[in-house]
Amino acid sequence: MCSTKIAHFLKQYLPNKPHKWGYKLFILCYLMGYAYIFEVYSGQEEKKDEPDLGITNNVVIRLARAIPRMNNHIVFFDNFYTSLPLVNYYLNKQGIQYVETIQQNRVPNCRLPDKKELMKTFVPRGTYEERVSGFSDGVDFSATAWKDKKVVTLLSTYVGAERVGKVSRHDKKAKQKIDIPCPKIVHEYNMHGRSRPNGQLFRTLSNLNKEPKMVFTLVLSSTGAHYNQLL
Repeated sequence: MCSTKIAHFLKQYLPNKPHKWGYKLFILCYLMGYAYIFEVYSGQEEKKDEPDLGITNNVVIRLARAIPRMNNHIVFFDNFYTSLPLVNYYLNKQGIQYVETIQQNRVPNCRLPDKKELMKTFVPRGTYEERVSGFSDGVDFSATAWKDKKVVTLLSTYVGAERVGKVSRHDKKAKQKIDIPCPKIVHEYNMHGRSRPNGQLFRTLSNLNKEPKMVFTLVLSSTGAHYNQLL
């Protein structure tokens, strides 16, 4: 969300955001925060001979137009955009690798442990479990559930749980930091999938109260948003 005070028909209201009024942006960006391409949300978008996989999945499809095919580029995105039809029937067949978080109820016949089981007190923090399956074209993907403060589930055709590293976490009982196991897929997602675009646009537009044309000038000359991917 890019907050602004101006009145414009493209301005959206999102009650769960810190800045509730503004422009909703989707951006394909490099891990250092530089934007390759962006899209200002304006309602229904025109399709270009592409599959219709739903509103959020279609955002990824449109932004992925800029990614060269069959070169094993890697994209990172969170569970808001994730579904098996997107990664199987589109990204996988386009030769694009991915690492993503996903809700377990979106994985048919999921064999991973239930979140309630992993969150029981006798299950140590850092516990993980991996399942490997395959698409119809023979490409394998890894699904990994890892217990941190909460349980996170990740899906990837690029990386799996091995090799397992260590991360430092504060232990309330011991009142000190301890090292817990961290699967490779989690490390990759935390390192590359959480990069944020340059925030100068947000700081500029938050104080802007002029004509709408000024906003588009700044959008085209600056970078910023909350959609993260890596080429």
